[in-house]
Amino acid sequence: MKKKHSLSTTIIVSQMLTGIILIVSLVIVISILYSNIVYNQCKKTVSQYCYTASDMINGDKIEEYKKSFEKDDYYLEIKNYLTIMENDSDILYYYVFIPNEEDITFLWDIADDNSFLNFGEHESYPDDGKEYCKLVYNRNPEMKVIITKEPEIGYIATACYPIFNSNGDPVALVGVDVEIPKVLEIFLTYILGASITVAIVILLIMILNYYLSNKQIVTPIRKLDKFTANFIKNIDNNIDMSININSETEIGDLATSFNKMGIELKSYIEQLSNIMSEKERIAAELNIATQIQADMLPSIFPPFPDISEFDLIASMHPAKEVGGDFYDFYMVDDDHLCCVIADVSGKGVPAALFMVIAKTLIKNQALLGGTPSEILSNVNKQLCSNNKSDMFVTVWLGILQLSTGILTAANAGHEFPAICRKDGNYELFVDKHDFVLGGMESIKYHEYALQLNKGDRIFVYTDGVPEAKNLQNEMYTTDRMLEVLNSNKDTYNETILQKVSDSIMNFVNGAAQFDDITMLNLIYHGKANNDEHSITVKADVNNLENITDFINKYLDENSCSPKTKNQIDVALDELFSNISYYAYTPDTGDCTITINKDNNHAVISLSDSGTEYNPTTKKNPDTTLSAEERKIGGLGIMIVKKTMDSFIYERSNGRNIVTISKNL
Repeated sequence: MKKKHSLSTTIIVSQMLTGIILIVSLVIVISILYSNIVYNQCKKTVSQYCYTASDMINGDKIEEYKKSFEKDDYYLEIKNYLTIMENDSDILYYYVFIPNEEDITFLWDIADDNSFLNFGEHESYPDDGKEYCKLVYNRNPEMKVIITKEPEIGYIATACYPIFNSNGDPVALVGVDVEIPKVLEIFLTYILGASITVAIVILLIMILNYYLSNKQIVTPIRKLDKFTANFIKNIDNNIDMSININSETEIGDLATSFNKMGIELKSYIEQLSNIMSEKERIAAELNIATQIQADMLPSIFPPFPDISEFDLIASMHPAKEVGGDFYDFYMVDDDHLCCVIADVSGKGVPAALFMVIAKTLIKNQALLGGTPSEILSNVNKQLCSNNKSDMFVTVWLGILQLSTGILTAANAGHEFPAICRKDGNYELFVDKHDFVLGGMESIKYHEYALQLNKGDRIFVYTDGVPEAKNLQNEMYTTDRMLEVLNSNKDTYNETILQKVSDSIMNFVNGAAQFDDITMLNLIYHGKANNDEHSITVKADVNNLENITDFINKYLDENSCSPKTKNQIDVALDELFSNISYYAYTPDTGDCTITINKDNNHAVISLSDSGTEYNPTTKKNPDTTLSAEERKIGGLGIMIVKKTMDSFIYERSNGRNIVTISKNL
């Protein structure tokens, strides 16, 4: 846990740091200013000595000395003058020299020790001396003072100035070294005094500032902190609390805001408590609603233990507490099973309420009797009659005749079912989609029929399955669904839905469930006492007699009337002839014919692997026209439709399957 510092400590530390920064800054500024003062004073002193000597010495005389370097009275007079000047002032050295290209030539060197140089004696330039001499050795020299430190002497101010001849040309330089041994001492004393003065002033300011800060800021904030702690401690108690801080600053405004906040916070907590209580009540009611909705859906499997013709499993997982998806199944009579799967628009409570209405209406209509198209049409009218919320429901409804395996279905805007033939794979059956229920009142619904044989399966689902999304916003899709179904098609029916559900959960990988997920899988077993016979022949009209004999033998064994047998023979002739002439043109292939008896119905199927063709969609010819006016074809198919009790086509696993049935 991070260490906590008091506000007083923070203020003191910040003021100390500020004071130190101010002292250092002021000392630096004072040092710079004092250094400039010292420099200017030294410059003034040495400059005056240089100007005096330059004016005193005759430059024309120096030009004469350059030629012979012989001393005379004038030379001695100047030397005497320079000596007096040096002894009577703070001049350390007084000297006159001629700057040459590589060295300097001394004329006068006034020194009080043995270090002086004789008249005409040469010496090398000191460090940076040559550049300095060039700077000042001209007609318009710039006075520049150099301050250096000698180990045994201390600080020295040095300056040079030209001596001019009568023509105004420089002929020599006069140099002055002034000793300033107390400069550093004075400088340090000055800095120390200034620093102490500044420190005392800043310290007084800091003390005053701390006193004011403590009175105007720290103490009120401590009161606010104590008030806040007491407020939190007694927040659940009905105790009125306030704080009074007499201050005209923002701290006083803050105290007023704290009092207002306390009142508003208590009101908010009271409202929040009421909201939480209401939310808990709603959650409890939603839990009950979830259980009620779950109880409305059939949940005991197998649902009809005494019926062996089929096996069925279904599940529904709502995206919220309650959902809009539902499934249902029930026996309409002893020989017909009705299966329903539906998806209401929207989610949550509104969808759940509409689901209850739709489910109830569909079941009531189905139990009253009628085909799937009639059931959906009647329910659609009822839903549209007072649908002010503009909700709708997609529905797939199928009625399976257990004795024959004929599944009659209608689709109101729902997902395509997936069908798996025995020893085949699950494939989407692209059925005809009509409009959703509750959308438009005048919609006409259509139905279609499928022949289910022993071991065939049908899987129906809502869009929550293919449209489930993962964290990358990718959809699960029907391709993945079919892959899982086909990987587990031979498992127990109770297992296959769980496999699909597990696959969806693994795919979404923690993403929130967007829609309800509902599935139903049906396996058709057929009647246990079905006696099925089959024959496979070459699709050639010459084999029609063999097929007819095969079928008639079965019909005679089952006491079929001559009239019915004749009608079946005519239908068989028409269907097999179409296969022989058109299925494999120009090649040839096989045709398998099967016959069995279900509930006193002869069920005959013809299967070939030729070109896809659905004879049930063939339009009936106009029999009101004469034979000459009527187009050729279609009359035989019309006879099949009129004489048979059912006439069904489907394309499965690359084969055309035509099934007819007739009551014996």
